Amino acid sequence: HSFGGVVSSLAPLSIGVPLIILPRFQPAAFLATIQKHNIAVRVPWPSGFFIFVTEEGMAEYDLSSLRNILLGAAPVSTELILDTGEKLRKRGAKDLEITQAFRLTEITYVINILQVRSRIGSIGILLPNQEARLVDEDENDVNEGERGELWIRGDNIMKGYLHNEEATRNAITPDGWFKRGNIATRDSEDFYAIADRKKELIKRGKAFPPAELEALLISHPDVADSGVIDIFLSPKRQSSQEFTMRQSEIPSPSISFL
Repeated sequence: HSFGGVVSSLAPLSIGVPLIILPRFQPAAFLATIQKHNIAVRVPWPSGFFIFVTEEGMAEYDLSSLRNILLGAAPVSTELILDTGEKLRKRGAKDLEITQAFRLTEITYVINILQVRSRIGSIGILLPNQEARLVDEDENDVNEGERGELWIRGDNIMKGYLHNEEATRNAITPDGWFKRGNIATRDSEDFYAIADRKKELIKRGKAFPPAELEALLISHPDVADSGVIDIFLSPKRQSSQEFTMRQSEIPSPSISFL
């Protein structure tokens, strides 16, 4: 992985910043490591980010050293980012910033995350010398604010997958556009936001991303976390299954608010 190998590992070492690597992920060890080494920057995957909200023992640890949490790999709802940021700042991390990024080994970096800090939920704007399109299922460009599959083109795109011509053809169009099935939106100022992955869209009357329903579930004050998966009932029937994690010591939430 280009991000894990270069940005998370080599970049800190190249400027003399200590790098702490855990042999395996365990919530208590993760939080204790932040406290012990006064870690300032954390680059978790979304499930690792949820620990800040769901771990019951979080109050036992000093997390005030945190200054930046960089999210990627999957969409995280704006509500969860804001709620987590507020909780951590109240616990002493007053200068904390939480940003989202878009990264793939096949394309390296194409989004400027440094301009996202005032736009929670956005992954930023394109870096110089990059092109992007948002297209519908017929490969037509969508309008501003509408969801579409994100296509990227630039000199940073890989040549292809080694010894896998079919996968390369599916990922790169003849005119050089790279597509990986990421669904995104673009606003009037060309800021992008990732909605979900195309292969994870649930089609029931119309296609909608699981992240949209997850964000709605998390907006309920009694829900700490949620997950939505698609269920194939038959070749012509598809449904969804929702899972929620309750805030501690509260009764099961009602779904009437939906």
